[in-house]
Amino acid sequence: MSVPSLPLILAPEANDDLIDIQSYTEFTYGEPQWFIYRSRLNDAFSLLSSHPYIGSTRDELPAHYRVFPVEQHRIIYFVTEDEDAVNVVRILHRSRDILRHI
Repeated sequence: MSVPSLPLILAPEANDDLIDIQSYTEFTYGEPQWFIYRSRLNDAFSLLSSHPYIGSTRDELPAHYRVFPVEQHRIIYFVTEDEDAVNVVRILHRSRDILRHI
């Protein structure tokens, strides 16, 4: 029996983060590495859609926010109040201060 998936919605800032990650990865490591990394991010998005509460809560974030690590990045997201979607707020490098960027 398959687990029902929730729609995953990227906030405009999260979409901008993806563009920045792509630019950096392609410039630094080449386009093939970007395709590999994008595949890993897509796998994480699929996992979050199927298992939306898999991410960790963080004391410094609002109670409904969760964080899920992917390689060098963290996906910051929340599940809507009526549990009908996963909203990705940001996709930040692990060295960045989450509070400063949400």
